[in-house]
Amino acid sequence: MHIKIKNKWVSLILAVIVSVTLYIYIIQPIILTIRYRHSMVEDYRHYLWVLNDSVQLDSSSWPDTLFAVTGRVRETDQYYNYNLEGRVVVHIFEYPNLNPLNINMIKFNHLYDFPSFEHMYGSILNMDIDTWPVYYVKDHLPFHHTLEVGFNKNAQLKEIKNTDNSNVYLGTLNKMLLSNAESEPLALFDFHKVPGNVLIAFYSTKSKFLIILITSERTPLDERAIHYLKLE
Repeated sequence: MHIKIKNKWVSLILAVIVSVTLYIYIIQPIILTIRYRHSMVEDYRHYLWVLNDSVQLDSSSWPDTLFAVTGRVRETDQYYNYNLEGRVVVHIFEYPNLNPLNINMIKFNHLYDFPSFEHMYGSILNMDIDTWPVYYVKDHLPFHHTLEVGFNKNAQLKEIKNTDNSNVYLGTLNKMLLSNAESEPLALFDFHKVPGNVLIAFYSTKSKFLIILITSERTPLDERAIHYLKLE
């Protein structure tokens, strides 16, 4: 009798362990993915104001320039990419929890040791697109109007613009991390698939703060790449 009762308790405990494990590692990630996934939008004009008037969207592969723009939106962040002529891509990121942000309050760390961010819950974008940065971003983004930016130790970045409302770098790097004032990792950009130089712009207006990346599949970028943008 005691053996049967003991076996029932063992079976119950094992069932609970299996159920909890399934929930944590399978069910919960699926629920979070559905709940916090980005929605695709077709508002291709949304960030055209930050591009120079002379910039032309790439219509060589699509019948309409509308298809040269992809917008992914959710409550915590927005990500648009504009495909330009010459296989140049402008990636624009906005985080409402950072609007507005004083450029001078950003803390830059050029010798950052990266944590195992890839294994944290959140969204992963651009995994299947060669020459684009892979974008890891958490579901919750408590920036609270503070921003710390970490670059990998061996990054070769040159500051090409520094004003009261913009800070622009050009060069090569492996990773860039966005954290809040508590150094909590919130978003990671992995550039291992991106050929050549990357232009990285931190840009602030009266109401918005944007992070802009420019990558090129064909022609190497130089300092003239800043002219793709209209940074006032």
